[in-house]
Amino acid sequence: MWLSFVNVAAAQNSHVALVIGNGHYRDLPNLPNATRDARLIAHMLKRLGYKTVLVTDTTREQMLGAVEQVRVFAKNASQVVIYYSGHGVEINGASLILMQDAPKKGLHQLRHAVSVSELISVFADQPRQKIVLLDACRDNPLLIGANLSGQTDQHIMAGTFLGFAAQPGGSAFDGKARIGPFARAVVTELAQPVQPIEDLMRNVRLRVVTETGGQQVPWSMNSLMRPAYLSSRPGL
Repeated sequence: MWLSFVNVAAAQNSHVALVIGNGHYRDLPNLPNATRDARLIAHMLKRLGYKTVLVTDTTREQMLGAVEQVRVFAKNASQVVIYYSGHGVEINGASLILMQDAPKKGLHQLRHAVSVSELISVFADQPRQKIVLLDACRDNPLLIGANLSGQTDQHIMAGTFLGFAAQPGGSAFDGKARIGPFARAVVTELAQPVQPIEDLMRNVRLRVVTETGGQQVPWSMNSLMRPAYLSSRPGL
């Protein structure tokens, strides 16, 4: 595991970010762009003033350790951003991210996975904006079955925005260039004038659909209670 802490003296609006990139897997196909994408996103969030933690190629235990450290950093944070790039699956409406030691198939994969709802719940100890961007597939090619009642993406907590790199049941491409299409679109939009997260995601969707010829369609859902921005609100 490679772990980096980017300390910002005065994080903008008390914002923190956890960025995860799993590109080198023990048994699953490697994703050459995943760690590069994660480092690029982490760098961009740092520039925007986030106190940022970047982890790459982690096991479940290492990943949850990093989450706990970010939870401590986020004690008084008004917004938490989580960005994940790597392998993922969707099981019965629940999105899971796969750690670098996940096996190729079978229920054993679940022992090396973290559900998105599990991640979000860590930061639900007080009212705050929670923005999760998932650059991973949402299919289940191995037809893994599990009872994940109460962990589905449809049961997201209040104040949450979920942005997916692909449509339900769809695939997210690693990309042929040195950056994946979803990460490229996110970085491009973050360089534009400040825009609400819903507008940013809609523009990301257009860029990715155009680049992939309609094969990959970024998706989103939210339970936000007030406008949310990845960068500062206008006038701040």
